[in-house]
This record gives sequence, C-alpha cells and structure tokens, in this order.
Amino acid sequence: ADLPLATSVGGFASDRAYASIVYCKGATVMRLLRHVIGDDAFFRGLNILYQEHKFGVASAPDFIEAMEESHGADLDWFFRQWLFGYGVPLHKIRGVDHTLNGSDHLVSFELVQEVRSSTGAHYENLGVIEVPIQVEVVYEGGKEVEEIWINENVTEANLVLPAEPLEIVMDPDDHIPGRDDHWIFRGPRRDTDEEILRFLARFTLSLVVVLFIAGVIVNRIRHRVSAV
Repeated sequence: ADLPLATSVGGFASDRAYASIVYCKGATVMRLLRHVIGDDAFFRGLNILYQEHKFGVASAPDFIEAMEESHGADLDWFFRQWLFGYGVPLHKIRGVDHTLNGSDHLVSFELVQEVRSSTGAHYENLGVIEVPIQVEVVYEGGKEVEEIWINENVTEANLVLPAEPLEIVMDPDDHIPGRDDHWIFRGPRRDTDEEILRFLARFTLSLVVVLFIAGVIVNRIRHRVSAV
C-alpha cells in the first residue's frame, strides 16, 4: 500500500515496501522539489541543512525549514502533499480544439488530474495534488513549452501558436511522479523535408546492407558450385 514518505520505519510492512517508498519515490520527490524551486535554491538549502546539523541528526522539519529559508517562500503546499501525503497524479489531455485567428493558431484543451495510490487503485478522497506542470506543444517547424499550475481536477489551457499543433506532451522531462498522457494530431501528416531526407537515408542504408548480404550469399553459392 502507498504510504507517506514521512512514515516511520516501523510503519512499513516489509523492507521492500520501505525501499520502494523512501528510496524510489523519495528520489523522485527530491527531483521534483529541485525543479520547482530551482537548482540554486535547492543546493543552497542542502548546504544550510548540512551546516546547521553536521555531525548530528536532521529531522523532516529541519529539512523543510532549510528549503523554505533558501527558497524565500512557504513550501507547505509542496511538503504537505509529497512528504506527509500519499498518492501520485495521473494527468490526461482532453478536448483539444484548434482554430485560426488570422495567422495565429489558437489551441485550447483541458488538463485532467486524477490522484492514485502507488498500487494503482483510484481514491476519490485523495483530491488534487497541486503542482506546476510543463506542457510541450510541438508544431510544424518548432515547439514551445508552457508551465501551467494545476490546483484542481480540471484545468483549462489556452495557447497561441505560430503554426498548427502536431503533438502535446505533458511533463516532457518527467519531473512529476506519476503517469502523463499526450495528444497527437490525427489529421493527415505532412512530412517535412528533413523527415523525408532521414527516411531516404535509412532506406538507402537498408538497401546497401541487403545488397551486401545478397552478394555474400551469391558468392558462397558460386564457390560451392565451382568446387563440385
């Protein structure tokens, strides 16, 4: 069963459960914290914690205090969910709409969040995990990354792009523990020159390999026939 990271050692049913929550999930939560507050604040907070508690024992509140001092803002919303709470978010993209306004491509969609335990069961009472999530929108000729703050189960997003959207990827660098959906344009695909060249290069290489293998086989057959 899923348990908060702050659970004491005796609260885990087995060593495997302890390692799964404390080490595996704990590492992903630390990575998320680093992403949320930035590298400078994160490593400065670790240094504060070390300087104040070296050769001693540091507690969870000590860690929180060091990170909030370094970040310069309250982080209760983060630690309440990821240290003392349980469950991971599942994000989905729903209702993608694309319209033209002159040369601008207007894209709107909904980000839907469900919170589940690590066992995969869905718990209605887990509510919402508040988190900033990056959304990467790929369009013909480039891409843009927007950060959207999730604080409810359904969040509306509206973007303006210079070209038609081809793909929407949530949390492209996988900062947030959990599972994320993505959206792919289902219309007719228009291959770019670069993609066509890559295809031709792969096709040519494959053809050369096939011809080489065929030549080797033919030479071996000829050699065996002449030997007979």
